Amino acid sequence: GFGPSAAEQLLAPSSVAVAPNGDIYATDPTRGRLMIFSADGAPKGILVSATLGVGQGQFIRPESIDIARNGDIFIADSRAKKVIVFNSAKEYVREYPVDQMARGVYQSDGKVYVLDVGKVIVFDLQGRRLSSFGTRGKLPGDIDAYQGIAARKGTIYIADSYNKRLQAFDESGTLLWANPQDARTVSATATANGAWDLPQDLTFNGRGQLVVADAFTFELVVVDPKTGERLDTFGEFGRNDGEFFYPTSVAYDEFRD
Repeated sequence: GFGPSAAEQLLAPSSVAVAPNGDIYATDPTRGRLMIFSADGAPKGILVSATLGVGQGQFIRPESIDIARNGDIFIADSRAKKVIVFNSAKEYVREYPVDQMARGVYQSDGKVYVLDVGKVIVFDLQGRRLSSFGTRGKLPGDIDAYQGIAARKGTIYIADSYNKRLQAFDESGTLLWANPQDARTVSATATANGAWDLPQDLTFNGRGQLVVADAFTFELVVVDPKTGERLDTFGEFGRNDGEFFYPTSVAYDEFRD
């Protein structure tokens, strides 16, 4: 945190993103703010709404975050039902209203992908709604996710948390693959033997592979984005440096690897 008192520390960080200058942003939704750290982890400041609320430029519960290559900051506010955008100088730019709850956000290739309850909404950078798809449920193609969304070259990847799987869609909502295919067939034995338990968030690494944070297996998993095949895992349970205690988010610093 930025000071010694409990109020100055992170309470329950849920999402992380890296700015082009190396700054690390962590959402702290319970306290309605974002904390900013330098690339080496030193506290740099906070980003808060002048007044907590749903009005223009305000936010209440910043749940998820992504940062563009130009430094624009995209914040998914689950309670205010919108994605709000600030520039690199922390100035308000625009916002994108959603239907029920803005849970996850990812910007790529001139578009903004928002994870709502059981659906994906696609916007352009000016805030125009381009398309949406999805239904909450357990069937192949259904979505029941928390915040994990990423996209590249028209393919949208979902960490389908509560269905214990990953899914990939095209922008029309056509299911490209699901791993596992049907969430209703996932057994406790399969989960114990290396399947997903609670995939929370995902991003791309420098090789173009997906990296997924699984909160309940306490690890990061490297995945082939073409097939959903698990390629590698790392991390273990614990509270020490380098260990995981229910990890909720993952980001990649493309400028410093």
